Amino acid sequence: MFVKKLPAVLCLMAVLVSCSEGRYHLSPRGSSLASLDDALERIREDRASGRVSGKVEIVLAEGEYPISSPVLFGPADTNIAIVGKGIGRSVISGGVALPGFREEDGIWVADLSGCGLDDAGFQQLYVDDVPAVLARTPDEGGFFVTGKVTESPMGDMAEQTMELSGEMLEALSGISGRPEGVRVSFLHSWNLTRRYVDSISREDSLLSVTGCSMHTWNPLDRCSQCYFDNDRSFLDAAGEWYLDRDSARLYYMPREGEDISTARAVVPVAGSLVRIEGESGAPVRDISFKGVSFKYGGHRMGRRGEDPKQAASHTDAAVMVNFAENVSFEGCEVACVGGNGIWLRTACRNSSVCGCSVHDLGIGGVKIGDIYIPEDEDALLTRFITIDNNVIRSGSRVLETGTGVLLFQASDCRITHNDVSDFYYSGMSIGWNWGYGHSPSKRNTVSYNHIHNIGQGVLSDMGGIYVLGRSEGTEICHNYIHDVRSFGYGGWGLYTDEGSTGILMSDNLVCNCKSSSFHQHYGQDNVITNNIFLNGKDAQLEATRVEDHISFTFCNNIVCYTEGMMYGIKWNEVNFDSHDNLYWKYGDTVSFNGLTLEEWQRTTGKDCGSVIADPGFRDVGSGDFTIMNTENTALIAFRPFDWKEAGNCKQSFSRH
Repeated sequence: MFVKKLPAVLCLMAVLVSCSEGRYHLSPRGSSLASLDDALERIREDRASGRVSGKVEIVLAEGEYPISSPVLFGPADTNIAIVGKGIGRSVISGGVALPGFREEDGIWVADLSGCGLDDAGFQQLYVDDVPAVLARTPDEGGFFVTGKVTESPMGDMAEQTMELSGEMLEALSGISGRPEGVRVSFLHSWNLTRRYVDSISREDSLLSVTGCSMHTWNPLDRCSQCYFDNDRSFLDAAGEWYLDRDSARLYYMPREGEDISTARAVVPVAGSLVRIEGESGAPVRDISFKGVSFKYGGHRMGRRGEDPKQAASHTDAAVMVNFAENVSFEGCEVACVGGNGIWLRTACRNSSVCGCSVHDLGIGGVKIGDIYIPEDEDALLTRFITIDNNVIRSGSRVLETGTGVLLFQASDCRITHNDVSDFYYSGMSIGWNWGYGHSPSKRNTVSYNHIHNIGQGVLSDMGGIYVLGRSEGTEICHNYIHDVRSFGYGGWGLYTDEGSTGILMSDNLVCNCKSSSFHQHYGQDNVITNNIFLNGKDAQLEATRVEDHISFTFCNNIVCYTEGMMYGIKWNEVNFDSHDNLYWKYGDTVSFNGLTLEEWQRTTGKDCGSVIADPGFRDVGSGDFTIMNTENTALIAFRPFDWKEAGNCKQSFSRH
């Protein structure tokens, strides 16, 4: 919770209209005060007195239900269904609308003095449900190349000093005195480090920040770009905003088409919106949400800044679930939140997110399981979670390292038929253990997902689907992955990273990835079969670590391309079994690291039964990958599959 108390005029509470046996009706209009929390308290009282037993429903009329702290479900709150009128119609809101704007020289200004919002600690703004951008330089989509960074120890912290280019100095010229409130964000390889600026020396062309020491394997200036934000002088592009806390005035540069007389600007004052919190041995059971929207949850950066954490793993979600069984979200929406969407974290079982729209996210979409392996796996490991038929899009807007779906320590989960797009890091990340040590993340199914527009040149070292650790029984099949673009190295489609073991990857279509369609860093006994790998930019296939054991089997795949190399880093050195693949290069001869296929087979012993032949895709340019030359693909026993089955189905997410 960001604020202890909101002004009464801004805290319109829901009204408990009526209560029939087992059904509690709420509406945001009326005279007697009640809230969603009050409805839960009434249910507890009615159950304790015996007036109500068994399953109950909380029925939300159309409208917005404001909260300033999360709605909490505890162990006593079981067998409750919360039913709304549909996406965008019954809204649990952690936001407060700003007072009206007035225009000053083309900039909209809102006076927050006296309304309780100038010190509320919010760091996000939404205008007509579109995320606004905290004033930055370069503007959104642009970056500076990070200068050389040196480090000096300061007790348990360190001072980092970056060399400023002339372009940076010019961009920072509007800052007078000490740069109070100005932040710098370093996007280095797969990580984000964000700090408040301590000082800027124009004479020495240096900028200094204070924080944790840099990791030797990923310092701030490795494959890195950066930007600055949170200063009035950066307010120069449509959609940007800045809050001057001294004058309690919020400035916003309107986008084309926005109308000052009708625009609705909302800031989040709550962090999480709903928390389902059971206890060990006393889980919350049988909670369902249907047709409910969760909107305007915030993420707040403290004075320490944001330390580098892969996939922003530590950050909370708008909806948090711990120690719970049979919790479901069906036909719901999570939108306009500064953090993640939904996190089914500790000891969650037999729960689901189905037919939902999760979008306009500050970090990531859906998270599953704990970050660390629980001591008592039997009792505490999250299992049997279903994430099916959702649209998860437009994330990474506050912390660029957000992912669409992130599975940590969890087993026997199904992630199916989702459409995941528009993230700056990986589309999906499965498993959370580095190396060949014990991992409980087994038998997870990732299938029939459409994953696209990932990376967008912001970070490096990512995958459309990224996998970690021993994952025996995990299947990644029938996914359509395309347009994965990194800043530097590592824009991969399918990416088996450190210690990935026992994974089947089959019947996937992967195309238009910057580095290659498939890459294995290191792992063991993975099977890559019956996939279509198409049009990698730099290379088609890559592998990194040479190990004594069989790293993977690569067979019955189609590999076609128009540019770049066939094989990238160390493919000719890694120990793997390869046979019965089809290779084709449009308009040119296929080269196996300078060798013909016959020379490659003879010198490496790999690719027995492989052929060079055109699969005859009907029209790659228009996205029709129907195979016309089936006689060629039959030579490698390729089984055709329908890539159009991947993605969201049977559900419309439009407002109704």
